[in-house]
Amino acid sequence: MSGPVKERGDVVFALDGEAFFLRPTFAALSRIEQNHAPILSLVQKAGDGHVQVQDMAVVFHHCHKAGAGEATPSIEAIGDRIVATGLLEPLRAYRALLAGILGQPDASD
Repeated sequence: MSGPVKERGDVVFALDGEAFFLRPTFAALSRIEQNHAPILSLVQKAGDGHVQVQDMAVVFHHCHKAGAGEATPSIEAIGDRIVATGLLEPLRAYRALLAGILGQPDASD
């Protein structure tokens, strides 16, 4: 697995005590839109302060970049890990990922 590339929109953060690597590829974004919601509606919801744990879990699931021999956790397992971590750090990662998808620098930097 290649390491994270910030200019590509990659995000790495601690989720339930383990590093969690997110990469927003075209395939990942397409799966999110097919199975959950349009990316731009998720961006708008986040901008309006209406982020749901389910939204984060779905986006994290589809953007998860697994290492060799590593499986991507289910949406439910990621949701459980978000709750176990507390919402603050996953919310920061979610906002950074959406900013990267839009091609904008993360405002928290």
